[in-house]
Amino acid sequence: MRPMEPWYRNWTGRSERLGTNHFILSGNAQKTAEGLLEITELPPKQWPQDFKKALEKHISKPTSAIKSYTQNASPNGIKFEITLKHKEIDATAQRSLEEELGLHHIMTTENLIALDADGQTQQYHTELDILEEYYLLRCQAYQTRKQHLLKTIQKELTQWTDQFRFANMILSRELDISQEETSLAEQLHQRGFASIKDQNNANTTTKKRKRNASQVDIALAGYEDLFNMTVSSMTRKSLNELESQIASKRAEMEKIKETTIEEMWEADLREFLVEWEIQLQKPPVQEGCVRCGGQGCQ
Repeated sequence: MRPMEPWYRNWTGRSERLGTNHFILSGNAQKTAEGLLEITELPPKQWPQDFKKALEKHISKPTSAIKSYTQNASPNGIKFEITLKHKEIDATAQRSLEEELGLHHIMTTENLIALDADGQTQQYHTELDILEEYYLLRCQAYQTRKQHLLKTIQKELTQWTDQFRFANMILSRELDISQEETSLAEQLHQRGFASIKDQNNANTTTKKRKRNASQVDIALAGYEDLFNMTVSSMTRKSLNELESQIASKRAEMEKIKETTIEEMWEADLREFLVEWEIQLQKPPVQEGCVRCGGQGCQ
């Protein structure tokens, strides 16, 4: 896996890796003219007010390289224009000035605390340790998701298939619906129709239901979805549509069976990345400001 780096939304500074667990997060400082230094970004979570204090403290020193400064703030960003006493400043002197003003922040990630798969507090040495554990947990979740999808589709298929069979048996006079409802329910059970109780039991197969008919509580309410079918749902047009839905649902089930959990995860990630890019293109909201928390960079 590729190591991760610190990232803050709406932050435009620079991140530099010093080692396995150390980074330098820097604000943006650029010479715009002779003797002028423009600051357009601070390290994450550093407040503009704190930066102003650092500027004023530096200016108060007899050896200060800063003559004066101006500030232009907005809810979405900052801008400090620093006037230097000398028109020329080399890279080394500028770097030293930036460090003194707090424009470079060292961040360490060697003591990461997070909840593990069991919900217990755990210390991790690197972000990759967290990812490795998360990967295994996520794979288990996708396996559970796949099983749930197949179970849900199988339940729908059983219901639709039984409705299709029930309607065709009535139309072909194979099933006499003029008899007592309890007798009709028993016949449906003997013919392998699934009651609501059977549909909720994923481990019960049609053959098993037939063999253990005497052990099953044949409740009239178990076939309400069949008894409540309307005449309009038994027309040839409606049955053709239902047959088409059954075929489509079976194809969906086969596709899910053939799809690995890794492929399911990758498909979700592709959708996530598309939405992520859309969100990044939206104007930043005040609540997302990493410096002032939406209060305005004053």
